[in-house]
Formats: sequence, C-alpha cells, structure tokens
Amino acid sequence: MVNGSKKILTAEFDIPGYKKELVDVKELMLTNETNYMMKRYDKLEISMNRVGMIYPILYTDLDSYWLVKKRWPKYDNDRPIPGIAVHTGNKRVWWAKQNGYDKIEGIYVNSKAEQAKLVKITHIPHQNLPHYPNRYGRRK
Repeated sequence: MVNGSKKILTAEFDIPGYKKELVDVKELMLTNETNYMMKRYDKLEISMNRVGMIYPILYTDLDSYWLVKKRWPKYDNDRPIPGIAVHTGNKRVWWAKQNGYDKIEGIYVNSKAEQAKLVKITHIPHQNLPHYPNRYGRRK
C-alpha cells in the first residue's frame, strides 16, 4: 500500500489480541545472516509478489532479545548495537528493504515466551504456503 509518499507493507491478517504497529524499515536490524536467509529467499519472493505479507513481523529491542550473544547485530568490537531488530520475519524485512518500503506492520514482543506463542498462532504448514498451489489465492 502506498500512503502519501510512504510505501507501507501491510499484513493480510491480524493476530487477535495484539496491536500491529508501523515500524520504520530502515531502523529494523536483521538477526539472521544474509547467507542463511538467501537459502530459501526465492520461495519467499514468489510468495510476497503473489499474495503479499500474510502476518505482521515480530520485532523487539536489545533488552528483550534472548540470543544477544549469538544473533543480535554487533559493532566491530563485538558490542551489541542498540535499537530494534526482527524476532520473526527477517526475510520479509529484507524483501521490504530491497523493494523500497518505508514501513512494515509489526508486533513488538518482549520475551521468548511471547514470541513462541505468536509463532505458534501464525504458523503456516509448509504445504499451505502461498508459493504452493493456490491455498491463499491472489491478493486483492
């Protein structure tokens, strides 16, 4: 959706009981390495171009992330970079960055337990993913 001069990536579905927020794509740091994300990126790209983003991304801040040592972005001196980063949806955020989006719909999560709960709610079995035969159809 283009809103004025802002390009906004919206989610097709809400998650009941959770408020979506518009998050600045430029501010979001990725928590997956690019090489890892690219392994299945082609399927995500097909899905995004075909039906768009199904659920909002999940994001957090440095204080609430549980894998800081392993996956949080760091400066050259190995100190964590303050800011916000993706919990779930790194490839969608990468896609948004590559396609000129300014904002993306996301839900802020403040714990591993909350993230796990939301992932369970939004899980789409592999055979039902949009890049497989017409489970979701075309986006309106």
